[in-house]
Amino acid sequence: MGLAIEKFGKYFNKNLSELCLVFICHERRNFAGHKKIENAIRKRFDYNILSHKMTLEELANCEITNGAFFVKGREVALFHFRSGYDPGMYENENSWKTRRLIELSRAIKSPS
Repeated sequence: MGLAIEKFGKYFNKNLSELCLVFICHERRNFAGHKKIENAIRKRFDYNILSHKMTLEELANCEITNGAFFVKGREVALFHFRSGYDPGMYENENSWKTRRLIELSRAIKSPS
């Protein structure tokens, strides 16, 4: 994932300080499993890349411009799905719309 973020930044001519990584989970409490991945990626980039832990509902109000998905002012280089494999995790139409916007964005999706 670190290499993918690096290549994303180079391809779109972005500094790491302009990018972020988003971990998507169905519930905010289930993030313990990703911590090792998050720390390894952030360490690889000398902690210059931010990471966010968010649900699809929380992502619903984010800005999307010309295929770029923004969270808290930074473009998302990579979405890492910790959930979303079961249709039951999509609580309402808003969740489905957000997932569609993520899929249509230029951000890398993992796993794909």
